Amino acid sequence: MTRPWTRRWLSRIFPALLLLTTPAFAEQCPDCRQLVHTKDIGTCQLCTNPTQSGQFPLCMTCSDRLRECERCRKALPATTPKLDGSADQTFKSGRWTYRVETFNQGTRSEGTRGTLSFAGQPLPVPAAVNDHVRTPWGLLYWVGEPGTAFGGRGWMLRAKPSRPLGQPVAPPLTRP
Repeated sequence: MTRPWTRRWLSRIFPALLLLTTPAFAEQCPDCRQLVHTKDIGTCQLCTNPTQSGQFPLCMTCSDRLRECERCRKALPATTPKLDGSADQTFKSGRWTYRVETFNQGTRSEGTRGTLSFAGQPLPVPAAVNDHVRTPWGLLYWVGEPGTAFGGRGWMLRAKPSRPLGQPVAPPLTRP
């Protein structure tokens, strides 16, 4: 038989013990999903927002923005189907939006323009052609704004083959 004060004490401390042993769930690579993490609050190394665990260097926002694992910072695999780049299409995944527009369709001057935004803000124009950003659909490359009416412009699925591969670009920090 338990004493009434013991029951009261256990009823107060049991939920706290349960929270301490519950694993944290976050955007992680397949290797880190197998690991157990503490359920305490840490600080993001990039933006100082709280993280899902004291063991994580990135918060959920920075992990989504950079497409990196919250725990080990490895690149996250593409989570949605690959884009085929045909016709006018808009793709959304989380806070990312990618729009592909076709202009002068069916003519010799047919071209496509890709626009990319994160959290409703368009990504700034990168410094060089073939600079790239990691998105839920894989890498997207800045191919520039050529003076011709045909071909690709903006953010595209493939790098411009006549130019060397550029630098990685990080989307701007946003506050929720």
